Amino acid sequence: MDILYSKNVRSFTMLHTDFLDCEMLNSNEKILLAILMRYDSYGKNNPPTTFPSFAGLARKSGLAEKVVKITLKALEEKQLICKYICKNKWRST
Repeated sequence: MDILYSKNVRSFTMLHTDFLDCEMLNSNEKILLAILMRYDSYGKNNPPTTFPSFAGLARKSGLAEKVVKITLKALEEKQLICKYICKNKWRST
């Protein structure tokens, strides 16, 4: 999946047809994965981005926040995503 960044072109995320046709994923899992792909950095030249909150994912996907949490858990169990905590070097803890 590729993401294009340019000042003159709207950014987009390319989804392969086999991803869309995959019967191992339900529609909620596909939409959340597609949204999360937008936040992935593909190169050193891309600035780091913060992943959206549960509420942010719910707004972007049109799903209820509870459904987002359940779906993300299912994606973790399928080992398609993983959670990890990054410490922000600009924030004091």
